[in-house]
Parts: sequence; C-alpha cells; structure tokens
Amino acid sequence: MRSEVALQLLEVNRNFYESFADDFSATRLRIQSGVMQITAGIPADAKICDLCRGNGNLAVDRGPQGCYGKYLGLDQSIGLTNYARSHELDFAIFEQADLTSNEWDVDLPDQSFDILLCFATIHHIPSHELRVRFLASPFSTGTVKISPRASKRALFPVAE
Repeated sequence: MRSEVALQLLEVNRNFYESFADDFSATRLRIQSGVMQITAGIPADAKICDLCRGNGNLAVDRGPQGCYGKYLGLDQSIGLTNYARSHELDFAIFEQADLTSNEWDVDLPDQSFDILLCFATIHHIPSHELRVRFLASPFSTGTVKISPRASKRALFPVAE
C-alpha cells in the first residue's frame, strides 16, 4: 500500500473515533463472549497490557472478579481514554497512545507484563509495514517486557 494512502486511512480512523467516541462506547457496554472465553483463564494477579482497549470495559469487568494485577490499557482515542479513566479503577491505568506511530511505547512506564492483549485492532492498521511495526515496537525498544511466567500463560488470539 502506498504510504500516503495508509496515512489518509489512519487519519480517517482517528477522526472517526474522536468524533464518535461516546456513540462507539455506548455500543460496547458488554464484553464480547469470545473475549470473555479467552480472558477467563487469566490469573487475578496477572499484569496486563491491553493494546487498543477502547472504553476500558475489560478492566471494569476484571474488578468484580477479584482481580488485582496491574492493568495498563492503551488506545489512540483521547475520547475513549477519557471514558476509560472515568471508571476510576485502583489497579488500572489508561493512557492515550497512537499505536501506529514509530515510537508509541517510548513514554510508557518501563514495566513487564504477564499478558499482552490486542482485540479487534489489526484490521484498523492499513498496511503490512505498519502492522509489523506496531507488533514489533514494544519488544524492540524493551519498554514492554513479557515476564517468564507469561510463556506458560500467554494468550495470542488469532483471527482466521
């Protein structure tokens, strides 16, 4: 894909989520059943980095289940980030990050995670090059580390 076309598509996507963050969030009040099945086995103390977390409802859902592991939720939309922050969860941090930028993870706190989650995201990234960069960057900079225990519990949902 030509880079100028990819950039135009990214801008359309950004504008959509900024313009319709509240409306979009209103359609995502429940956790999808497939996400619930995938995340059901995550231990209560797991440290989670949720890439493109939307309105933060996955973190909200973990609270009543007795989960207390740290949760970092990232999304490019400031509107959805503000919505997620309104939940005021002690164990969760919600940050805005443009996950398609070259160094989206540079300003993140240096920490390790047991689980990386990334649902309904890749199709929003409009080129193979940007997708590869998105998936590789947290590991190449060393900002996001996966703990040794993650090798036994890592979740990598793959769309078919």
